[in-house]
Amino acid sequence: MIDLVQSVINNPYEYLKGLESLPKTLEECDMASCVALIMGMEDPKVYNLLGKDYILSINKNYQYFSEKNTRIIDPEEETLDGFEAHFDHRAGKYRSNLYEYDRLRADYKASLDGADFYSSRLIKKCKKHFDILEEAKLSNILTWFIYEIFGNTYCYARYDLDMVSISPNVRGIYYKINPYEKELQVYIIDSGKGMASIKANKDYYSINNLKEEKESLIKCFNIRSDYRFKSGLFHVFSGLKDEGSLRIRTGHFDLFRDFRDDPFDGKNMDMLFIEKEWTKGTLCSISLK
Repeated sequence: MIDLVQSVINNPYEYLKGLESLPKTLEECDMASCVALIMGMEDPKVYNLLGKDYILSINKNYQYFSEKNTRIIDPEEETLDGFEAHFDHRAGKYRSNLYEYDRLRADYKASLDGADFYSSRLIKKCKKHFDILEEAKLSNILTWFIYEIFGNTYCYARYDLDMVSISPNVRGIYYKINPYEKELQVYIIDSGKGMASIKANKDYYSINNLKEEKESLIKCFNIRSDYRFKSGLFHVFSGLKDEGSLRIRTGHFDLFRDFRDDPFDGKNMDMLFIEKEWTKGTLCSISLK
């Protein structure tokens, strides 16, 4: 699903063109269809494909959908997957528990309590399907992953390098529970600039080649002893330590590390780099068993 969502971000028109039937409301959409519809409305080709009446219907439904956009956190539902999507080019006030308002900055910021709330709800959903032996450890991993990575999407994935709002834009969290493998996967995705562009402080198309892109990505994982505060990825690595795996898909690269085979010692933040076709934005995911 989540790889499909990333391809939809690149080209919502092609995805919608291939659907046999269109959903009547956003509530009945899977994440790929939801992203395709909301982002695709900015594309004249999509507008012509769907028609004026259908677009108006989805637009009317959007406000209700955005206010009710908490499907990921209901532990009583029997669903094995769910998502919360934020479309910044459409959003008003943030109603998600993932944010809190910072009066000093007069802006929203990631909420550690909110991330902990999400983690507890996800763990409750998992416990409906399999036993969890080290609940506190799992909660710590999930909380720091959601807090740091989704917080980064708010800081870096809403604007381009000139601080102009990216439109259309999506940032979202998707989870999937596999009761047979006793596995939880959590994905955080955005349609922003991409990690290499942020680190190099260059528009993506100004990055000269794959070598420069890879070097910029490697710098995202550097640990500097003179840093007073560690990076968000450092906290994610520290949380995982010797549990689960981490995947990051951004630009031309798919990055991976299995912490069960290669535990984090507090210093080595190396990732396996696999070259792939280019994709917009960034996907970060963890898999925990």
